[in-house]
Amino acid sequence: MNDEHDVAPGDDDLGPKHPVFAAHFRDPIYDDAGDDFAPFGNDAGFDVLHDWIARRDEIDGSTTVADLIPQWSNELADLRASADLPVVDLDQIDVDLVDVLIGAGLTLLRLAGRIDDDGRALLVRAIDLKATNCTGIPASAVRPLHVMRADLRSFRGLRRTTVPSGPES
Repeated sequence: MNDEHDVAPGDDDLGPKHPVFAAHFRDPIYDDAGDDFAPFGNDAGFDVLHDWIARRDEIDGSTTVADLIPQWSNELADLRASADLPVVDLDQIDVDLVDVLIGAGLTLLRLAGRIDDDGRALLVRAIDLKATNCTGIPASAVRPLHVMRADLRSFRGLRRTTVPSGPES
């Protein structure tokens, strides 16, 4: 158990996996609650997953990554607006947003077995942003970022095309 998450013993279970997720996302990083570079190993990713495990009956075929983290809608809009710009330092992007977004994207995949196109693009962008800021960190430590990117690139599972919406939507 990762003590950083302030959960009771045995409460670090990362919950159920949709069969589509389980079939494609097989690396141990997806079950690692202790590696800060794994999607659920940092506080932000862990919290998003556990919040939505408790609310998974609210996830349906139209749920998007943005729906899982509505409190970040303005920051997601800024990240969408920068999509054509080169990946920048995290000094310019909220570090928490990156971890929350990675957690939310992988939470939707884990619980629903699918991801919306906008969410997928934002998730890849967040992984790239995090990887850009790993200068000087051993390659073995940042391996989860490369695994996530490769798995997302090859994932052809269930997807839902969405049009990005504004903060009011």
